[in-house]
Parts: sequence; C-alpha cells; structure tokens
Amino acid sequence: SFKIGMHIRLNGALNSHEHGNLNFTELFTLVRMTLLYFSDNMRTLHL
Repeated sequence: SFKIGMHIRLNGALNSHEHGNLNFTELFTLVRMTLLYFSDNMRTLHL
C-alpha cells in the first residue's frame, strides 16, 4: 500500500513537473520517498 501511494505521488509530481509547477518541497518529498523505496527494496533483497 505504501508503494502504491508512492507510485501515485510519483506520477503526480511528474505531471506537475511537466506543467512547470514542481516546487522544492515536492522535489524533496519525491527524492526522500524514492530513497525510502530503494532502501526498502534493498532490505528485501538482502533477506
């Protein structure tokens, strides 16, 4: 459910970026969620 929410957020951020409305807060949130997503995947791979 977290990954689905992140995917929706990612699409929303990309869509707003295409319209030139991506601000710093959205970019920071996007980067943080991406890092969390990859760290979560790495933890899963190592188990």
